[in-house]
Amino acid sequence: MISDKEYEDYVKSCPVQSSRIGGKKEAIQAIKDMGWGEYGIEKMKQSFNEDGGYPIYRIGRIYYWRSD
Repeated sequence: MISDKEYEDYVKSCPVQSSRIGGKKEAIQAIKDMGWGEYGIEKMKQSFNEDGGYPIYRIGRIYYWRSD
């Protein structure tokens, strides 16, 4: 089990220059990796809407994390 501190340390070390995810397959996997599969699509949408909308956006066929 990964501790909250380990997650925090990892996220702090991630590079921030690029928010690029990749194509549609990578974008789907990125959302799945957020752990929403067990909660259902409606709960996921509600949470994203309450947090300001979609967590990703796309330009052409390439998806990016939204960085507000």
